[in-house]
Amino acid sequence: MIMKKLIAVLAFTLWMSGTVAAQKDSEKESLRGLTGMFVFIEEIDLKAQKDGLVRHQIQKEAEQRISAAGIRVLSLREMYKTKGEPYLYVNINAAKSGDGTYVYFASVSLNQMAVLTRMENSQPQKVTSWETGAVGMVEKRYIAKEIRAALNSRLDVFIKDYRSVNPK
Repeated sequence: MIMKKLIAVLAFTLWMSGTVAAQKDSEKESLRGLTGMFVFIEEIDLKAQKDGLVRHQIQKEAEQRISAAGIRVLSLREMYKTKGEPYLYVNINAAKSGDGTYVYFASVSLNQMAVLTRMENSQPQKVTSWETGAVGMVEKRYIAKEIRAALNSRLDVFIKDYRSVNPK
């Protein structure tokens, strides 16, 4: 039963990662003109936390990586005062099997306010304008190292896309 669930999760995440990759070129332009963003890390599964995947560590590393690339990391208050209220959303879905192996999907997305132009008098809504993800399997003892490496590679893709439309 658990293995069927893991296979279903893996199949879904592979499908999602293919969808994300297919959208990439059209999403870069949504990053143009952004002067900074808040970084939000979603809550992490308790089992993954117990096995070493620590939210505040991921938060710190993500903020440092973004900042080191010359992109301003906003506080929550600054985000709400910034046009579009942009935030980088990091989400890690990890499912642990009976043998201790994890299947995971780690995603990074840029969310901001946008208006639906097809609707007259449309009000701004939060939308995901850019995203990428990584899927994998990892042994329990390597969960923190592997998932942080996957997230770092996804953050590097974000930074590259951001810099392609916002050169220094």
